[in-house]
Amino acid sequence: ELNYSANFLVEIPGYIKHLKHLTKFDISKNEIPELCPEIGQLTELVHLALSKNLLTFLPETLSNCILLQKLQLNTNKLSFLPQDITQLTALKVLDLRDNGFT
Repeated sequence: ELNYSANFLVEIPGYIKHLKHLTKFDISKNEIPELCPEIGQLTELVHLALSKNLLTFLPETLSNCILLQKLQLNTNKLSFLPQDITQLTALKVLDLRDNGFT
């Protein structure tokens, strides 16, 4: 588990791709405008918290996180989801509140 919430981050640290066995990653309450494609290398993630950032899109590589059960994306600037998100078949919770969906 790695908690980086509320640290005024503008990007995800590059070394994150080396944490292959990470199951929970909380990077909520920051100022991150985009999620790096390397997030898809965290294939053991079960919970990913990205709430309260500045995300406008999600990388297609997120669909590699096939064990993901909880994805918190509320309070960002998203207006669409990548079609590949349907590959996250273990997903039980997808929070999209307070975004730009129409």
